[in-house]
Amino acid sequence: RLHVAVAAVAVIAVWVLAQMDLAALPAEPWSDREWFFNPFGWQLVFFTGFALMSGWLPAPPVNRLLVLVAAVIVLAIVPLAWFRILREVALFSEWRAALGPLIAKTDFGLLRYVHFLALAYLAWVAVGPRGARLSPPEGDGMLARAWRVGLAMILKVGQQSLAVFIVSMYVARLLGVALDVMGRSHLSMALINIGGMMILVAAAYCAGWFKAHPWRKSAKAPRP
Repeated sequence: RLHVAVAAVAVIAVWVLAQMDLAALPAEPWSDREWFFNPFGWQLVFFTGFALMSGWLPAPPVNRLLVLVAAVIVLAIVPLAWFRILREVALFSEWRAALGPLIAKTDFGLLRYVHFLALAYLAWVAVGPRGARLSPPEGDGMLARAWRVGLAMILKVGQQSLAVFIVSMYVARLLGVALDVMGRSHLSMALINIGGMMILVAAAYCAGWFKAHPWRKSAKAPRP
């Protein structure tokens, strides 16, 4: 059995190749355009989550300094990412252009990874140990039941994030076409977004069902 460090080195090496434009997939057979989300670059974020959940990487400590650093990183990215600020302040647009590959979305640049880690850390601290602050209220009232259902959906989507991510890339295109046909209004955008969320939740539960291998349980069940 290989050491987990070998897997980590392989993941990082593939990500580095993506940053060097040496690992990419074509968007279509008739052009050199690559996938908008290069899987060889974006795999880093998914394997990071897998490593944390598997215990390969220790959970970071919770302290004010790390929270402050993470918050500064997240806030510092806002003027370099929000189109309204970029449109009004030329200096930020110049800074964004200068950062180039470090913020590349297609190949998942280094600063995007740092931003993801900072945002994930803040979210992890906010929900508390094992998500204690997300626990539904006690009792069997309507609010408690709705909270449990909503929380279960969110957890399922998080557990099947890779499958949801892949489905979302395809569904987003289709829903964009639907908006072009329907026209963009508050009602149509609300319907499209709600429909998109329902599709992604369904994809998460479908992926979870396949990973549970229910057919094996049926095969082992004794015949009456």
